Amino acid sequence: GLTLPQALDRQRGAVPSYYAALLTAGIRSGKLGEVLATLTDYARTMSEFRSTVVGALLYPSIVTLLGLILLAFVSYTVLPGYARIFEEFRMQLPLGTRMLLILGQYPFTILVLPPVTLTIGFLIARIAFRANPRGRVMWARFVNALPIVGTLIRSARLAAFADLVGILVDQGVPLPDALKLGTEATADTLLAEGGQQVVDDLRQGVPLAAALHRRRLVPELIVFMIGFGERHGSLGKALHQLAEMYRRQADARATFLRTILPPFLIVLICGTLLGVFVIGVMGPMFALLDGLGGGFK
Repeated sequence: GLTLPQALDRQRGAVPSYYAALLTAGIRSGKLGEVLATLTDYARTMSEFRSTVVGALLYPSIVTLLGLILLAFVSYTVLPGYARIFEEFRMQLPLGTRMLLILGQYPFTILVLPPVTLTIGFLIARIAFRANPRGRVMWARFVNALPIVGTLIRSARLAAFADLVGILVDQGVPLPDALKLGTEATADTLLAEGGQQVVDDLRQGVPLAAALHRRRLVPELIVFMIGFGERHGSLGKALHQLAEMYRRQADARATFLRTILPPFLIVLICGTLLGVFVIGVMGPMFALLDGLGGGFK
């Protein structure tokens, strides 16, 4: 006998908590179909984002892993022979080669331990930050500041938020109630944590644009367009235009991740590994030839 939002709310953990609030907003506005479409768009965007990130990083990660394995193998099997030859001729190995020899002696400490430590530290920091409201806001600001990825996540969330609040405003839901439902439904931590303060400002008669500007929850462009919409009686239309703009921005970032970033990373990684190989492996050969040539003069 539960309503759909109540049933979803009981599935927290299996279903994102904002789904129930989103459906509540749709039922109250009488636009459940449009709200579900907004939810579908957001879920599809985030799903495509995850697959895009995995696809963009998969091949560069494989190239990096194989390159490091090859480098460790050469450092362990080939370079010790160089070291013995240089020792016999009482010559000093180049700095790059000496560093690779250390890599061959301690591959786990140099290649495996640092990434594992960083990953564990990252997960611990994420859990610690998300344990309280202030930490969640700090974590959200950190994620939003990430190049490309942060902009994509932020754009997708802002598009869903603007679309939902626009639908509620179009259906005559009072602005404080519309914003409250929108902030409860959003996956954007900054809006979710600071939304109640904006709602309180609205109930005291503060315009929405001024309240958002005061709390610094959204980019200034949103504040400007919302203020323009409020002054001209077209707030719903302004919100839908914002949603469309941010959807296009998210699509552009996703396209960049899919098409441009992977080959760039592969070229960069291959060039770096090739440089290390030339300096560390070929360098001793040239140094040895120069030393022997000098000895024969």
